[in-house]
Amino acid sequence: MAKKNKKSAAPSGLSISRDNLKFTISWKIPVKKYEDGQWLWYRLHTKNAGASKWDWTKWKEINVGKSATKKTVALDAKNYYPASSKLLNAIEFKVKGKTKSDKKHTYTAAHSTKTFTIYAPNTPSVSYSLDDTGANKGTFTWSTSYEANDARHFARTQVQTALMTNYKGAIANARFANASYTGASGTWAITEDGSPTQSMTFCRIVRVKSRGCAGDSGWGYAYHYYSIPERPNIQSTGSKEIGSSSRYVWANWVQASPQDRPVDSMELQYAIDTPESGERYTGTSWSTGVTVAYHDYTVSADFNTDDGIAEDQIMWTRVQSTHDKKYAYSEPRVAARGALKSPSFDTVSATGTTLTINSIERNTEVPDAKTAVWMKIDNEEKGIIAITDKEGTITVTCPDVSSGTEYQIALKNFTGTSTPQNGASGIIYKLGPLMQSGWVYSETRKIAVPPKNITAMAVASDTVELTWDWSWKNADAATIAWADHEDAWISTDAPTTYDVEDRETTWHIGSLESAKTYYFRVRLRDTSGDEEVLSPWSDTVSVSLSETPTTPTLATTENYLALDDTVICSVGYTGNSKASIKIAEAINDEPVKGNDGNVVVLMMSSGMETLSETIENINKIYTANGLLSDLWNVGEIHYLKAMVTAQGGKEGAWSDSVAVEIVAKPTIDSVATNLVSEATSYNSDDVTTEATDQTVPESSEGTTNYLEQLPLTISPSFGDSSGTAKVMIVRDEDYYILRPDGLKEQHFSGEIIASFTGSETDNYSIALGDLIGQMDDGARYSIQIAFTDIYDHVAEKKIPFVVRWKHQPEVPTATVSTSEDNKTASVVVAKPTTYADGDTFDLYRMSVDRAELILENGVYGQKYVDPYPALNEYGGILVVNKTANGDYITSDSSFAWLYSDFSIEYKKAIIDFDGESIEIQYNIDCDNSWDKDFERTVYLGGSVQGDWNPAVTRDLKIDAVSISLTEPTMIEQMRRLATYPGICHVRTPDGSSFSCDIQVSEKKDHDNKMRTDFSLTIKKVDSEELDAVTEEQWSAEHPNEVT
Repeated sequence: MAKKNKKSAAPSGLSISRDNLKFTISWKIPVKKYEDGQWLWYRLHTKNAGASKWDWTKWKEINVGKSATKKTVALDAKNYYPASSKLLNAIEFKVKGKTKSDKKHTYTAAHSTKTFTIYAPNTPSVSYSLDDTGANKGTFTWSTSYEANDARHFARTQVQTALMTNYKGAIANARFANASYTGASGTWAITEDGSPTQSMTFCRIVRVKSRGCAGDSGWGYAYHYYSIPERPNIQSTGSKEIGSSSRYVWANWVQASPQDRPVDSMELQYAIDTPESGERYTGTSWSTGVTVAYHDYTVSADFNTDDGIAEDQIMWTRVQSTHDKKYAYSEPRVAARGALKSPSFDTVSATGTTLTINSIERNTEVPDAKTAVWMKIDNEEKGIIAITDKEGTITVTCPDVSSGTEYQIALKNFTGTSTPQNGASGIIYKLGPLMQSGWVYSETRKIAVPPKNITAMAVASDTVELTWDWSWKNADAATIAWADHEDAWISTDAPTTYDVEDRETTWHIGSLESAKTYYFRVRLRDTSGDEEVLSPWSDTVSVSLSETPTTPTLATTENYLALDDTVICSVGYTGNSKASIKIAEAINDEPVKGNDGNVVVLMMSSGMETLSETIENINKIYTANGLLSDLWNVGEIHYLKAMVTAQGGKEGAWSDSVAVEIVAKPTIDSVATNLVSEATSYNSDDVTTEATDQTVPESSEGTTNYLEQLPLTISPSFGDSSGTAKVMIVRDEDYYILRPDGLKEQHFSGEIIASFTGSETDNYSIALGDLIGQMDDGARYSIQIAFTDIYDHVAEKKIPFVVRWKHQPEVPTATVSTSEDNKTASVVVAKPTTYADGDTFDLYRMSVDRAELILENGVYGQKYVDPYPALNEYGGILVVNKTANGDYITSDSSFAWLYSDFSIEYKKAIIDFDGESIEIQYNIDCDNSWDKDFERTVYLGGSVQGDWNPAVTRDLKIDAVSISLTEPTMIEQMRRLATYPGICHVRTPDGSSFSCDIQVSEKKDHDNKMRTDFSLTIKKVDSEELDAVTEEQWSAEHPNEVT
């Protein structure tokens, strides 16, 4: 018989590892060795820097022996970027071998290829930290993550710096200079010579990129601006008294923060003092009200203070913006004004239109203050008749008193404007006061003096308590007036009044509307004469009846936070939606106060919003307030409280405390395994160098972990953390390997081989039965651990390794025999010379179809029988030795397989069923068909999507003709077969042998009544159990047959 052409089995199990620029290719050779030799080539994917197209170099051959399974190519670093302009992003190997001809076939060589793709290195992380000793010194730190044996080649870093003036982010304008640093990690302390001003800023930029043979990473940048912040601008500010001993202060401002003038934090400060001319304040006695972190252009903040405003004093606010140790200040703005000290005088006299006032003393220290002179004649108020800034005795023009019977004057100090107007009795003045004192009245025969020391205080949500002094000794009654608008006494919407008919000093006005501000005045009355005499109205006092805020509820989204987390708070409150919210820390259930005695506000919001702040900014706020002992650190529990301030400034009670614990992020301290870690050594005979003068290190620059034996033991340590660990074994590279059943399996990077979930105390022992994928000798995997602590913080660790079984099987030795009589085959597999506990073998039936597993985990020395070997020249048995690890690769990277071919000559089809055999010999027509069960598979990022079922449906049709008179037994068997419900087995003369379901149809030819036609429809099915049996089992089932 002429030999057929056939390709040798191509090498499989190709794997490439990188050690800097040394690339090692390993592969597996088939059972039928490459007796005619092997060929190995490699080529490189390169381009010159600046070119757009990558090109493959020509294949370069490497000398290898016929049994070689590993070779290293060492490239010379000086030939590749960054040492030269040549970039390299891939190396590809091609290996093929040829088996010698046998009696059936003439072999040609077949090849396999494998590519290793190289990527640019990771971008370094770059950061900056300000030195504690000064605002012009800091340290830049960078770090590049890389491994000597991953897919990202790293050669060195390039570090550059630039110092820019008034830098706005146009990086193209930066002029960078190279530094001498080249290490993957490093630090660089820089002290600047320049000093920033309001018109000039400096930006120190340090950028770092990694360089490797495949190109550069992106630049990692760190910037630091040496600058003074932009001056903040207060848009509005104010202050109100709250009760008798506290003030509510607020301000809205804008803070520009262009790129070159960052803002770290802002303080809303206040000062209380006697004003200079124009209500200016140039003093330095500023106190901190509240510190806030910079978030946005528009900023609002408020606080309460126990500091009061005395007579002749003003409260100013300003904003201090901070960057590093540089400050910018807003212009001071008046938030509230106190009353001026009242003037005093001795006697007065009036004649005609001349009024003389003796011994005037202004008593105020406010430089812009003036004194207004008011006059009344016969109970007719003439108004303010004069403005003076003199002391001592003064004479002013007044309305004519000649026709009157009594008069009275009053003086008060004021700042602001005074506008002359034409009155009925001459010129009078209308005041636009900023600050003012109370009126000081003279006596007349009947002196009607307004009440003094009027106060108003909310005692309930709808009730105000009003008090006053009976300044006029002749008064025996009073009139109270109130309104919800300040101009009620000069408008058509007159105030509400009530007469008090005795000398009460306290009065309650109820049934007022909440959430409003009310204005009150009192005047005294003398009812003793024939005509009631009324005093002037008192000064106006006001009370805000804004809702007293309810106590809010406070909750945090997370109660366990790491130092780089954000505290997110939710405040629940029923009331005015325009209320503001403050959140502060509490120690011993009392809010933390700064050195100035004010509560340190950590978060603030106007409106019912969710409030948030980073722990980093909270620590900045404490640092700005000088409270270094209150900084948040790991292991501490901090308690937060919330308070609501109504729109009118009323503060509610602090909420209950909510605990926030600062916890350390989980770490995987260590992972103990039974992996063996080694630096790969290089035998010069196994290394091909690129250049003749190239020196190759004898060992690798990195280390490689090897798995030599199952079970794989993994003992992770998570420190003191509690939580859940997920441990997986994952394939790290695409991998192609030939399986004994003839499948050429392609595995993909990201395939999960084993997966376990446990606690922080669990250890893992992964045996062969725990695997859901293959552990292939020479393939690359990794242990991947993800630990989630009880606070949902995650730590991850990856440990790559290569499978390198310490004990490997040898090629089997077996004795195979056949029986022509009963059409069986038997095999005895000898115990290997290198046998170890757990070693065993599998048997596969060879046929024209794919090899079929007929025995698993056989016992050496035991004789096994295949009851259904393939017929004719297609028969054979494949013996596969394997270890306890499931490995069937020998130590020389070949397959531990033995093919034993045989031929049982037979021209009939044999059907076995229910202990019977039918041999079909007449008019056999066989129709074979195969239906692939294939569903397209998509691999996304290493994750398998879809399904892959490598099964093939095998169908067969057999038509036979039986002569009824001469073959009655066969017809009976056919009819029993037609009704048999179980699995049958069929063997055909063309080499098929498989388990099947058989449907039988019978047809009689009326033209020839001596003949019956049978048609068999056969479909391959999986057998219920493996077919091979021991000799003892066979003999027991077939006592009259010999194997």
